[in-house]
Parts: sequence; C-alpha cells; structure tokens
Amino acid sequence: MLSEEIAGLTMTAIGKVIETGGLEIVQYSHAIEDVGLRFFEARIVPIDKECVLTIVRDITHERKLEQQVVYATEQERRNIGRDLHDGLGSLLTGIALL
Repeated sequence: MLSEEIAGLTMTAIGKVIETGGLEIVQYSHAIEDVGLRFFEARIVPIDKECVLTIVRDITHERKLEQQVVYATEQERRNIGRDLHDGLGSLLTGIALL
C-alpha cells in the first residue's frame, strides 16, 4: 500500500494531466516488506478528458548506478586534488626554495 504522501503526489499529477493534457512524471521511493527501499517513476499521460494512463517502473537499479557514478566522480576529484597537492605542491615549493 502506498503512503498518503505518494498518493497525494500522484493525484496532483493526475489532476495536472487532465487539466493540461500534458505528460507528468512522479518519482518516489517506497519501502517494500522483505525487499527494502525501492525507487519508482510513474509516467502519467492523458487518454481523454477524464481518463489517464499511468505506467510505473522500478528505477532502483538506475538510482544505484547514479549513486555509484557520483561516488566514483568524488573519489577521482579527491585523487586529483591529492595528486596536485602532493606532487605539484612539492615541486613548486622546491622551485621556490631554489
């Protein structure tokens, strides 16, 4: 069962779709018993003036990949910073002393 917050977000998006006739995307996380926290994306499109189609897909894998990319980027940034500080910093200090 979805929380009231998720249901409210979805109902608001459905209202917008019916009003504007455009696409709405709702992303949310939901804890599933015996599975854990999962991430979902709901795409809501109008079918007619009073009806919408909602397609919900599990985007947990994509979210985990995004987090891994962010982590790897931060690690690389730290490595470059350390290399610049230790390598180039030492060289510049040596040159300044000469």
